[in-house]
Amino acid sequence: MGNVANLYQDGVLVDAPPLIPAGEYEAVYLRHSTAFIFNSAKVFVHFRISGGEHNGATLFRAYRVKSITGRPRKGGAFKVRHSHDLYRQFVRVVGCRERPDRINLARLRGCLLKVSVVTVTKNSRQKALLPALQYSRVDEMLSCEVGQP
Repeated sequence: MGNVANLYQDGVLVDAPPLIPAGEYEAVYLRHSTAFIFNSAKVFVHFRISGGEHNGATLFRAYRVKSITGRPRKGGAFKVRHSHDLYRQFVRVVGCRERPDRINLARLRGCLLKVSVVTVTKNSRQKALLPALQYSRVDEMLSCEVGQP
C-alpha cells in the first residue's frame, strides 16, 4: 500500500504526462531520442511550453521515420522520407529544403517555436481513455517565432 501512496500526491498522479487545453502555444525544442516501438522506427521530440499559464510543461511528439542509424538512443541519428510529417514540419520551420537523410534537429535549439497541441483521448486500440489518463501532446511544429534555425 505504501508504493501506491507514493504514486499519488494531493490526488494527482505523480510523473503523469501534462494535460493542457488544446491550441497553439510557444515552445522550445529540448531534445530528441530514437526508439523502436512495435518494430517501427520512431523519433520522440520533446518540447517545453514557454510563457503563459502552462509555462514549463514538457510535451512530446512521436514521429515515424524511415530508419534509425545506429542504436536507438538520446540524440540518435535517423533518416526520413519527403512524405514524413517530421520532414515536412522541419522544412516549414527552418525555411529551407534539406536532404531527408541529413536533417539535424539540433538546429531548432535556441528558437522559439509555435506548436499546435492536442489532447490524447483514445489509446492505440481506439478505446476511450478515462479522463484521469488523458494527456496532451504536440501535434505540429507550425513556425519559428524567434531565433534563427
